[in-house]
Amino acid sequence: MGRREGVLSVLGVGSCVVILLYDETSRIGGLAHVLLPDASYSSAPDRRGRYATTAIPDLLHELESAGAGRGRITARLVGGACMF
Repeated sequence: MGRREGVLSVLGVGSCVVILLYDETSRIGGLAHVLLPDASYSSAPDRRGRYATTAIPDLLHELESAGAGRGRITARLVGGACMF
């Protein structure tokens, strides 16, 4: 999460998905590198950042706490390749 100027590049994502959330008005954004849809697929359910069902709400909360407006946040998805 941050407010810095620049271009963000996402490389080597493979079958994972990177969710990028950004509020252009406040210039606050962040990303989540998600491995699985939810914790039911894993033996490590406590790793909230790995799962879409927990990583996205957590990221939204952090962005709003930093001053982003939920109604202004746009999203981009990167990755999700079929590896096998």
